Amino acid sequence: MSKSEKTLTKINCIRYKNPFFFTNAYVGTKGLIELIEQKNTEVYETEHCVAVRFEDNGVYRLYLLAKSVEIAAGFVLPQSRNTTILEIIEQKNNDDIVNLFVSRGWHAYSRLVQMSYVLGDYVPSMADSPVEIAVLSDTDSVYQLLYDTFDVNISHLPNKNQLSEIIANREILVIRDQDKIVAVAMFRATGKKTRYFYQLAVDAAYREKRYAQALVDFEYSRNDKGTVYSLWVIADYTPVINLHKKTGYRECGRYLTVFSMGGHNNG
Repeated sequence: MSKSEKTLTKINCIRYKNPFFFTNAYVGTKGLIELIEQKNTEVYETEHCVAVRFEDNGVYRLYLLAKSVEIAAGFVLPQSRNTTILEIIEQKNNDDIVNLFVSRGWHAYSRLVQMSYVLGDYVPSMADSPVEIAVLSDTDSVYQLLYDTFDVNISHLPNKNQLSEIIANREILVIRDQDKIVAVAMFRATGKKTRYFYQLAVDAAYREKRYAQALVDFEYSRNDKGTVYSLWVIADYTPVINLHKKTGYRECGRYLTVFSMGGHNNG
């Protein structure tokens, strides 16, 4: 029996014997097997818990699969020089779970709220739009702008190979100032009529030029009425949340808490 098969047997044993089974691993069996078999993945097991720590483009993330949330929170993670990131999605803003994990040594790094929008009869003015669909030669510039803008502990940013695939799928939009990319947006298809508003970044020197709106207008103009968009926003970024609400987005009642342990982010 392989390493991944043994781990899955343990997970299934815990899962099917416990009605309050807890996990933050939102991946299927195939994805979990691939993850466990990766070179830098560490798997830890106790009687009622399995922990999988893996590297995700330079960030160490943790999946917990346990008999209950109390047992998951109580799992003692072996020390590491690197910060470990744990993400938990809840259907409501639940301070009890946050406080539970904080009491066990985790640092509440950030909390995000999910929002969604159903595309209506959106007819933006596309005259003289500065937006273009990115091409493969843009990979390095797009990569740099994304990593300069976003916190890798919160945002699941792609590596360059992944980014090239996303560009090949025509899912990245850019705005240029001569040869320099100064704004980028990533909208990924998650179904036939569902899309994830992944990231939008504008160079600081160009943020008064309404480039963010231009990117969004271009994206909406190339999709059909009824397309559902979703995104995550940091929960205490009230101005950003209100801005999205003005364009039709609504909170979904789902929250994501990002916890960290170890490294320099534990303050």
